[in-house]
Amino acid sequence: MPADTVFDIQRADAGKSAYWERMKAEQVFTEVLDVFGKPSKRFYEFLGIIASDPSEKAQLKHMLTKDGEADLRALTDETVTYADVLERFPSCQMTTENMLEFIPNIKPRLYSIASAQEKMGDTLQLCIIADDWYSPSGVYRHGTSTAYLKSLQPDVRDTFIAGNIVAGGVHVPPHHRDPFIMVALGTGIAPLRAMLQERDVFQKRGEEVGPMALYFGVRNSSNEYTYGKEELEPYHDGGNGILTHLRPAFSRDQAQKVYVQDKIKEDSELLVDWFMNKNGHLYLCGPAGRVPSAVRAQLCEAFQQHGGMGATEADEYLTSL
Repeated sequence: MPADTVFDIQRADAGKSAYWERMKAEQVFTEVLDVFGKPSKRFYEFLGIIASDPSEKAQLKHMLTKDGEADLRALTDETVTYADVLERFPSCQMTTENMLEFIPNIKPRLYSIASAQEKMGDTLQLCIIADDWYSPSGVYRHGTSTAYLKSLQPDVRDTFIAGNIVAGGVHVPPHHRDPFIMVALGTGIAPLRAMLQERDVFQKRGEEVGPMALYFGVRNSSNEYTYGKEELEPYHDGGNGILTHLRPAFSRDQAQKVYVQDKIKEDSELLVDWFMNKNGHLYLCGPAGRVPSAVRAQLCEAFQQHGGMGATEADEYLTSL
């Protein structure tokens, strides 16, 4: 099918569809269908049905049996894509209708905004890890969004990025007087950097700004200490800046691993005071859906040690916050 073939598309639900009413084939296969995503078992099952080459048909069906689990796992470990599998089994000639049915749409990638509007105006900045790797056989792979972002030419006028802004779930108090306890894991530094920028702006305007402590956990300081030297340390300025406590935890920089909960333990008396006496707010940002239980456990221990609580009471108090 030529790349400039035009589809006239009738959308069942125009409000939620990823399709325009008219699209070129090139747009459908680069902007909508996740052809470089991970194939589903349902996709392999369908290929086993339509394969015209007997050996390919047998191989596809074998991979979906118990005896063929290792073969399917080997393909999965290679992080093959829908496109890779179709190239590997050329006798599987899918129609356009088949592809629309068996290849899902690209899912949106969600990144936290790493800048404050008060500081950056209409410009926003993101903190993104480039998702690339080598498969076990040595094939270089990269994520769909990573490849897209790397292909952009920001120095070229009228370069646009496909995306939209979604309201986040992080809420801050209406004033800047309360202490902030911020725990960042990896790119979780993004929204916390925005908070730092915002408070910096308001402090320079003459408003009262409360103390801020940042516990930033990464593996090493050499290439993962994002914004550290150029921004976080100047914000800290030896404890005299907007960031009153800067507590990085580099887990792989020494023989004994150090994590954010270890740094929190060192400051436990201070943090309990901020929580219980100064209306402190805790923000923990990291990989989606993975709130470290060790951080919670350390805070509960701090409430027991310095807040006069029992274990159950400390857990209930933290939950109530």
